[in-house]
Amino acid sequence: MAAAGRRLMIGFEGTKASAEVVDLLLESGASAVILFARNVVDQEQVRRLIAELRAAVPWPLIVAVDQEEGAVVRVARDLDVLPGAACLGRTGSEDLARRAGRCSGARMASLGFDLVLAPVIDRRGALDNPITGWRSFGADGELVARLGRAYAEGLEEGGCAACAKHFPGLGPARIDPHLALPEVAAAIDPEPELAPFASLAPVCAAMMTTHLRHHGLDPEVVTFSRNVVDGRLRRGLGYAGAILSDDLLMGGAARTEGIASAGVAAALAGHDLLLVCRDRDAVLAAATALGRGLDEGRLEAREHAASLARIATLARRAAGTPKGCDEDSRSLALEIAAGGLEVQGDRRRIGLRAGDRLRLVDLGRGAIEPAEEGCAWPARWLARRLREGGLEDVRVLDRPDELEGDRFDRLLVILRDLGRNATATDDLRRLRERWDDRIVFILAGPPGDQLLVDRPALLIDPAGARRAQLDRVVELLLGSLARPTPS
Repeated sequence: MAAAGRRLMIGFEGTKASAEVVDLLLESGASAVILFARNVVDQEQVRRLIAELRAAVPWPLIVAVDQEEGAVVRVARDLDVLPGAACLGRTGSEDLARRAGRCSGARMASLGFDLVLAPVIDRRGALDNPITGWRSFGADGELVARLGRAYAEGLEEGGCAACAKHFPGLGPARIDPHLALPEVAAAIDPEPELAPFASLAPVCAAMMTTHLRHHGLDPEVVTFSRNVVDGRLRRGLGYAGAILSDDLLMGGAARTEGIASAGVAAALAGHDLLLVCRDRDAVLAAATALGRGLDEGRLEAREHAASLARIATLARRAAGTPKGCDEDSRSLALEIAAGGLEVQGDRRRIGLRAGDRLRLVDLGRGAIEPAEEGCAWPARWLARRLREGGLEDVRVLDRPDELEGDRFDRLLVILRDLGRNATATDDLRRLRERWDDRIVFILAGPPGDQLLVDRPALLIDPAGARRAQLDRVVELLLGSLARPTPS
């Protein structure tokens, strides 16, 4: 099992290299592990965990993390999380993208990671696309390619190998592949989505595919399509690095035959590393099925050996000495955030005065996790910063109906993951009917949230809700502050 299991990247529960976790590594033979927020307490614990995992196996172990910055991070405590791809895309700056990649790569390398599953080089689709959102550099393929390449090179300069994703592009998708399989019609040309991957193929140590059926490429699901994985990516783009599947336990990869069938089918399609990100039984079933496939000749020994060679190359490339980053991450985050901040509507409408009474209503549900300290609830962080900036009467309300009978001058309405809030549409309607002339909307969730706000008089869009971005929003609000003229 162990030799075949070298084709696996696995996840596990818990924050320690327990006997059960070590046993799973040894029994499966996995070449790589991936850590999620569920495995993270703080930076020192992560360093210790990774060191213990590596010491537990007699082979080079690749340790990967989904640390895209922006909306998708796994490590946030004691960090200034950098604004993500959408914010970088608005700046259009290759220099900022490279510096962001270098900073992120250096921070992850300092913790012991050697492979970062970034950048996302899907073109941004519709505003309500459930995947691309803030995770994409933009809709323009040339921009995505330029900034994606600079970011990937920066990651390598910082000390981590880069894995571009999600081939062949999730821009046209309308369903989240974590939940179900997206279908893309044959009439939608796949070539614009492929262009960024062609640009990054020479520089990325790894590339990840996605669970998608694009009828313009193949009627088979991409994950299980040799025509797409081996034909279009490996041969068509001449890609020589390691090809990773996405998690085979996602809804979009579901097969009636189960994980064993999925693992073999993904290997036959041309993937080198197969992700099974949870469930001990699933990991061992996939490893057993791969071993049986080799024994029975369904998986060719020659192709298996080539995959192991590419995995070994990835491990050597990923295991380079961390190079570090001499740039202050807080300053870099604020620089990116300033370039990505946009305002829709009339800035004069902010019109804050020193004695103004401000109320904040967060229409999101649940905290942002993982979050930088103090920023799990954007409204609370904004209120704190506004008070520090000199405004005295600033209150965060738990429910919109608390405004009834209150006296206030401006209402900051935080838009955040409204699709998860069953009452959001009604709340928005009531707020606008009563107080539209006092509202400033702040988009702290995915871009699709703004579709629920028809012709806002003023909407501040920081392209994300990390601390630096919220601080730039506060600067904008306080910059309009009108101080009374001394008598």
